[in-house]
Amino acid sequence: MPEAGGVVRVSVPEGRGGRQVLVGETISETYAPEGSFVTVEYQDIRLKAKMVRADYAKKTIMAEGTVVLEQGLSRLTGDRVDLDLNEKIGVITNGSVDLPGGLHLKGALLSKVGPRTFNLTDGLLTACEGEKPAWSFKVSSGRVTLEDYARLKNVVFRFGGVPLLYTPYLLWPAKQDRASGFLVPGVGYSRNRGAFLGLSYYAVLGRSWDATLSADLYSKQYLGLGLELRARPTEGTRLEGVGYTTYDRDLRTFEWQTRGSFLADDLGPGLRGVATWRADSNHAFFQGYNRDFDYNSARALKSEAFVTKTLGALSANLRVSNEEALYGETTVTSQRLPELDVRLRPTAVLGQRVFVEAEGRAGFLSIDKQGTGPEGKYARFDLFPRVSAPLSPFPWLSLRADAGYRITGYGKSIVKDSFIPPGPDTLTGGSYMRSYFQGGLELTGPSFAKLFDMKLGSYTKLKHVIE
Repeated sequence: MPEAGGVVRVSVPEGRGGRQVLVGETISETYAPEGSFVTVEYQDIRLKAKMVRADYAKKTIMAEGTVVLEQGLSRLTGDRVDLDLNEKIGVITNGSVDLPGGLHLKGALLSKVGPRTFNLTDGLLTACEGEKPAWSFKVSSGRVTLEDYARLKNVVFRFGGVPLLYTPYLLWPAKQDRASGFLVPGVGYSRNRGAFLGLSYYAVLGRSWDATLSADLYSKQYLGLGLELRARPTEGTRLEGVGYTTYDRDLRTFEWQTRGSFLADDLGPGLRGVATWRADSNHAFFQGYNRDFDYNSARALKSEAFVTKTLGALSANLRVSNEEALYGETTVTSQRLPELDVRLRPTAVLGQRVFVEAEGRAGFLSIDKQGTGPEGKYARFDLFPRVSAPLSPFPWLSLRADAGYRITGYGKSIVKDSFIPPGPDTLTGGSYMRSYFQGGLELTGPSFAKLFDMKLGSYTKLKHVIE
């Protein structure tokens, strides 16, 4: 807030019809010339209008004709304004107010009853720009305080100009920062569950945490409860998670589903962690319960987490995962419990004449095919080193040779079940090892190119290649 005191300055630009007259010892009336405005300045207030009557002793003004009043980040417009400059209070006729944080007020009568407080009568509140907001609250009366709340009476929620919801009282945040409070209710109808009312409460848990609690009420005795949690504890770390549960009337049990993600890019130098999850108790139930197309069309539910460490050309990745592939009535579940993956990117040796690279992984795996194939837990090891060399005898001919040796070991083997033909494959306790050599040559060319000097838009050269 500005300091108390100061001088009221009323100025009028020179021009045809502009004038300032004294109507009392401390009172003046100022009229703007055609196409211009009278300007009033006092502390952090700046006002423009066609006509201004100012009382310098009492520090009050009355302004008429396309009035624009700015105070800090607030902007008021109207047909007429009566304002006490000392107390920062006044009345606006047929006015509108644009407040910090994107809140807009309109009313037949707007009263500025404090430095940051407004009363409105027969008015409208919205956060949308333009003359026709996408949504708005039509109110009979209300009081709005910046960095606090809007307290509104006889509220009609309008979407696209269509009234959808009425409430005798509504508390709405008028803050630039996040604010706890109830969200706009959701309404609808489902043939299976009846009429729907969705209630949500948004809670600010801290500077970097917030949560949304929801309750879905259906006329056919369904009840759903949900929780969405979001966090950003550090610049490189963020968490988003959703959980939901509802009662299954047919099975007489609670069903649940959850999804979310966690990302941390600042665990340490070269260290990154990621986790994503998506799971439910009964996928068939939620396919009929949800309206989410992505969820209903999903053919797999996968959850995984990994930690990656990078050191130059070498990187290591430790991963755990659970994936449920959906095949009609059958679900195939595969897991990593966990698995370590190490990679060496192509690295030059012998003066850029030879490049060495390698990849290897080791871990414990599990697969469950519900009796339709080999299943169980087993260990797996895999190592694949490779060398490559660029051999280009001529500038117009490129030749690359590479060779590698791969060895893979399994803790168990797959054998054919001969007792129940055709019978599924089964896992035995015997280990299995395989290895092979791989080599190749890649030839590119001959390649001929010519560069043409020509202008094509912003380009000044054209290269033509025959390869």
